[in-house]
Amino acid sequence: MSNFFKKYLPFTGATLQTFVTYRLNFFFFMSARLLRVFVTLYLWQAIYKSSGKTELMNFSMIEMIIYIVISDLIANVIMSSNALETIPNEVRSGLISMSLIKPINYHF
Repeated sequence: MSNFFKKYLPFTGATLQTFVTYRLNFFFFMSARLLRVFVTLYLWQAIYKSSGKTELMNFSMIEMIIYIVISDLIANVIMSSNALETIPNEVRSGLISMSLIKPINYHF
């Protein structure tokens, strides 16, 4: 298993270095993510308080918080992969051949 991760370590380091290089961009990106989650949580908290109930449609406030956090994490993983844009662009430009001959999983 450690050999598996050793292959991807340089790519992880390069990604982290990109984030460090563009610190302001990273700060605004993370701030926007957190703001979106907090606004959503605040809205649901207001909905629960205004209804006067502890459950809405059989969901408690705790379950709603868990749902919001997990769905945001999943959405960010899907959106950060850029697979929907990267793969077709690499096929059109011919760069996919360079990615396919590397000794790593293309989808990772």
